[in-house]
Amino acid sequence: MTITLTLEEYFGMWDEAKELWDEAEYTGSQSLETYETLLPMPTDLGQGYQKDIEVFSNLCLTIGNYRYHDELHIQKPGGEHPLHFDILLSGKIKSDYGTLGNGCTKISGGGIQARKIDRIDKFDQIFSVHIYMEQPSMLANFFHWRRWRITSTVENADTG
Repeated sequence: MTITLTLEEYFGMWDEAKELWDEAEYTGSQSLETYETLLPMPTDLGQGYQKDIEVFSNLCLTIGNYRYHDELHIQKPGGEHPLHFDILLSGKIKSDYGTLGNGCTKISGGGIQARKIDRIDKFDQIFSVHIYMEQPSMLANFFHWRRWRITSTVENADTG
């Protein structure tokens, strides 16, 4: 069976799973830091979790480890989104623009994203790492040795 969800519906399911998790006080037994959030995967979709770590203000690291019970299609609307780096250590996500995983990573954002559909196969074990930056100019902070080149590129990304 294939499940098709809008991005809003998909995130809504994760939010509901988090509320149930918090009500059951499972997170109290976890040794989480104040800057960490553990999100259980919605049981209607599969098994696993996502862990968000706020590294700095406007810089978030997300680690996911999950498996879907059914093939999943997530309809993503066009619009602005933050700069992000996506890496799949296992599994793959297919979209209208290519495949993430199987050795392919993605750097995206800091502007307008076209509408697309992500497709994830049934029982595909996804182990992912995502880095989200609210401001593309933050990228220059990580490349001091080449600041003059990176800064001009990032400034162009910020304005256009």
